[in-house]
Amino acid sequence: MPCIECRKQLNSQEQLNSSKYFNLELCQAHSSRMERLVDQEQIPKEAVILYYQLKSAGIQSMLAWWDGKQQIDLAISRVKLNISIDTQIHNSIEVPLTFNQNFDSIINDSRGYSYLSIPGAQINSFPEETVAQIRSLVEELRYHTKIA
Repeated sequence: MPCIECRKQLNSQEQLNSSKYFNLELCQAHSSRMERLVDQEQIPKEAVILYYQLKSAGIQSMLAWWDGKQQIDLAISRVKLNISIDTQIHNSIEVPLTFNQNFDSIINDSRGYSYLSIPGAQINSFPEETVAQIRSLVEELRYHTKIA
């Protein structure tokens, strides 16, 4: 299997290590870089997982983004969407949350940024649905940005 970041072929140890920590195929260099972000920048590992899921879906995002006021877990700068991962919710989520259930906690600030909080359990339990909902939100924000 190749690293999902650099396409380098992984050896069995690299595969085991990165799958254990992130459940992703990352080479030692990229796995170490992501582990440092989690440890030093206090970015939830679910943010790393979501980052790569969004990347594979063609949505460019940034990890540990400084928005001028605070550090954001994940940012999609083209549409001014800042995403924080809520790791305080330890309950398992049995069905994927919809925008109406969870994502209507979107907050807009005076600078035009939208802030979204997603439970880490949502990312772990329903990764495809989470990406699909974020894709819908990005398209909606893109549409409203063009109108404004």
